[in-house]
Amino acid sequence: MLGWFKNKVRNAGLEAAKRDLSHWNAGLRGADGHEVAEIVVAATMVRLAAQRGVAARKLAEVLHCPNLPDPIETAFACADLGATLRAARQQGKPEIATGGMVWLHSLRCVGYPELREQGRAMWSELSRGFEWVGTPECPAPQWGDEHMFIPKWLYPERS
Repeated sequence: MLGWFKNKVRNAGLEAAKRDLSHWNAGLRGADGHEVAEIVVAATMVRLAAQRGVAARKLAEVLHCPNLPDPIETAFACADLGATLRAARQQGKPEIATGGMVWLHSLRCVGYPELREQGRAMWSELSRGFEWVGTPECPAPQWGDEHMFIPKWLYPERS
């Protein structure tokens, strides 16, 4: 009986995450390069803040895990990041909320392997913006190649 309930909850979570990621990817596909670059800049800001321990600290631990991250640790990172995103929205910081969504979708792909194909598609779309970061159309801090970080479990297939 408990197994049935656990599967029901997991499947509901999977369907919601699949729907969210599908909508997010549709938005990315419809954006031009410099619009995607603005999302890349926001995501980089969130990741670097997590690495410094400013917010969503669990995110940095999971993203830099040498192997595929543990789903339990990833769930904690999702909860921690979710709290950060809610606070950013309440404080009127949409760029933090937008950048954080990149990582939330990426983390969900660990807990739900069924999402990894869509996650790779998301990173393929995001990589279109890499060349625009730091241009006059999309100014950014001097990060070097920090904006080009892709979680290794979601690296897009190259043909």
